[in-house]
Amino acid sequence: MIVTARIDALTAADAAAARPALVALLRDSVDSGASIGFLPPLADAAAEAGWTRAGAIPRYAQSAGRALDASAFYYRLLNGSEEVG
Repeated sequence: MIVTARIDALTAADAAAARPALVALLRDSVDSGASIGFLPPLADAAAEAGWTRAGAIPRYAQSAGRALDASAFYYRLLNGSEEVG
């Protein structure tokens, strides 16, 4: 079975507009048993809080046009704060 996926870069405005859908996807994943660092039930506030862009991996994901594009990655501190220690 071949699965085709499309990955598009989001502008800041596009990311803000997509945020509710991305939060819903994260909540559905966690509530369905995905082990990705959260426990169900996942509230919106927990899904949205504390995410920080950490960087990008160049030429990591292939776009629909077959070009290799960067893939951003994020982190979230478990206590929701930016303080270390």
